[in-house]
Amino acid sequence: MAVQRLPVAAILELEREGGVVAAAAHGRYLTLKLLLRAKADPNARSDEGDGQTALHRAVAARHHGCAKLLLRSKADPRLGSASSSPLIACVTSASDDADVVLVRQLVRAGAEVNAVRDTAPPEKAAHTALLVACLREAESHCAQRLGLVDVLLALGADPTRGRSKSVLERFIRADRTDLMSACLATEPLRGDEQGALCAALLYQKESAVRALVEAKADVDTTYLGGDTGFAFVVRGAGFTPPVRRAAWRWYLKAGCNPWMDVRGESFEQWTASQPLCRQDVAAELQARLALVLPGYILPVIALCVEYLLVA
Repeated sequence: MAVQRLPVAAILELEREGGVVAAAAHGRYLTLKLLLRAKADPNARSDEGDGQTALHRAVAARHHGCAKLLLRSKADPRLGSASSSPLIACVTSASDDADVVLVRQLVRAGAEVNAVRDTAPPEKAAHTALLVACLREAESHCAQRLGLVDVLLALGADPTRGRSKSVLERFIRADRTDLMSACLATEPLRGDEQGALCAALLYQKESAVRALVEAKADVDTTYLGGDTGFAFVVRGAGFTPPVRRAAWRWYLKAGCNPWMDVRGESFEQWTASQPLCRQDVAAELQARLALVLPGYILPVIALCVEYLLVA
């Protein structure tokens, strides 16, 4: 359908209704096309506090036609708000293959795949499109199916950009030990990243545990409100007995100190106040004895412990 030129009065009326930004945000394709034909600014920003561009609004609302029209009209995909960008917005809202196509188009049009933005307060943490994609894949099967992380890596995303204390945990949650290892290969484990080992154990990511132990992670660091990861596992919150026993074994292999008191409580006080089954207590005491007793005495002691606690 041919697009007619509008008189000046009609163009001014459209501008009063929000102009390019409003048309893009609400998916009004023909209105947007008319405005761009009338030489409206394709990089117009919202008058609201976030200052998002028309392209940003179109991408966030998944109005693909409007977004592609703006890109053809030379909208700059590098322009964004303080906490986001069109590329990050596209990754955040992606739910089907059309969004993946748009991610590629944004990068081809000049979007900075490794641009770092700060999330909104109070968290105020650095993030990139890749980190957002990892978080989405950890939380959504739909995002996993789209493979956004691999798409961004193919487009040149750098897993070491925007590194902060939460980045390694995002890689762990998304089961991307390869990205975590890439970070550790360029820079050793930082002091504020020690909680990553606890996270790897809590999410049952054994490959991540091995990588962090090899990177000299502090297995006795506190996490989750003052507990060590070992203490959290012993408390049993959210763990079935088999998973809890497996987590104990991982921690003991990592060389943790199971005698370490946490928040003024000893292991004996934990077991007295927590609803642990007796078989689990027996298994844990056997694991503790294995650290301090010679191998030939352990089987006898273990049998005694199991008889007293389980029988």
